[in-house]
Amino acid sequence: GNGFHSVEFQVPEELGGKGVPSLGLGEGFDLRCLGLMRGSEFLECGPGSGLLLQTGDKLLLLGQRQNLRSFADSLA
Repeated sequence: GNGFHSVEFQVPEELGGKGVPSLGLGEGFDLRCLGLMRGSEFLECGPGSGLLLQTGDKLLLLGQRQNLRSFADSLA
């Protein structure tokens, strides 16, 4: 493989109400948000979407395993 993985990341309560850009995915972790599942609805999470996270949303992230782990650890 190319070392990249896509994962589904459940949004914890402490991230509810935050915008996707505030997570620093690209700058801090070299991750990409592919989209977001809210219930059965797929939402775009690109720049300028203005999307605010809700507890229980599922972020679809793409990145290398160690960067995905670093992001998850930063929330612990």
